[in-house]
Amino acid sequence: MRRAFTLIELLIVVAIIGILAAIAVPNFINAQERAKVARARSDLRSIVNALEMYRLDNNNYPLFYMVAGWGSGFNPAQNEWERLYPLTTPIAYLSSIPMEVFPYVDDSAGKRTRAYMYTDRLGYGESGWIDLHDKLGKYQYVVRSMGPDRIGNIIESPASPYLILPYDLTNGLASRGDIIQYGP
Repeated sequence: MRRAFTLIELLIVVAIIGILAAIAVPNFINAQERAKVARARSDLRSIVNALEMYRLDNNNYPLFYMVAGWGSGFNPAQNEWERLYPLTTPIAYLSSIPMEVFPYVDDSAGKRTRAYMYTDRLGYGESGWIDLHDKLGKYQYVVRSMGPDRIGNIIESPASPYLILPYDLTNGLASRGDIIQYGP
């Protein structure tokens, strides 16, 4: 007498495997997004450490508009790497400029940006800095990632004391907001 599985038994096994896959795949995707958020936060901490070492040696933070050539047709998507370039040369505070974990397309320039955004208070100008980045006026620079939504979320007052909408994992994994490091 030969033993074999019946069609019903095979269908039940396939259904169980399908249910397990339906549970596992979204959890895997969420784990990837959480890992990217953790990587972005780690990269931002590395950049902040490099900025602080740069300040100790030079008594100031790198001016983002001078390095990016703001006066000569500044294009943030074109010159994105140059904002953090002083941290790699001539003294390597960073061995290389980390790539943005959540790249986005800048519609105004039509280019895909790949670097974390860096802006300093002195280079940006006091009134623009207070209006756009730091309503309370207590920080010297901001380094940010676009976050899982891949949109630069600068919001208008009085919605927030800090005008860049911060990312918060408690609002959902792909919620609005940027991953931000202010300093010091």
